[in-house]
Amino acid sequence: MEEIVAETFRKAGKPWPDARRDTAWNEYDASGVLGCDDPRLAELRADADTPRGFHKLLQTAMEMWLSGGGPWPARYETWPEFRDRVAGVLSRVMAGPPNRHVAVFTSGGVIGFAVHRAMHSPERVFLDVNWRVRNASLSEFLFDRERLTLDAFNRIGHLEEERLWSYR
Repeated sequence: MEEIVAETFRKAGKPWPDARRDTAWNEYDASGVLGCDDPRLAELRADADTPRGFHKLLQTAMEMWLSGGGPWPARYETWPEFRDRVAGVLSRVMAGPPNRHVAVFTSGGVIGFAVHRAMHSPERVFLDVNWRVRNASLSEFLFDRERLTLDAFNRIGHLEEERLWSYR
């Protein structure tokens, strides 16, 4: 996505900086979360071939992940690891020079966490927001060294064709 935006800006004669990639902006480990070997998930896997069934499986697994319950695969990213990773990269952006714009291209989980943090909400809200993030949407935050504030969430006005509107 960043490449498309950069190309569009540059073709229009507008400046766009070279991208810096940082794995701290990566999405949570959905495969690891779904790899939990718990009887509750085993039952839900039987119906996971439909969109509704898969969402119920993923939602249940994510709730277990957030609460720390369940026998997980040998190596996956735990909720505390994800939370600390994303909180850390947000703090690094906030600690940078003032009066600048930062564009981040990331996924729904990271956006959900950033909204949760900006709103000072309970951790569970991270999941509620994550489910609502539209693909290719824009969310905007204002920040300085001490605060992160949500300014806009889930904008899709740049996607003129309704067929392009989707979640996950």
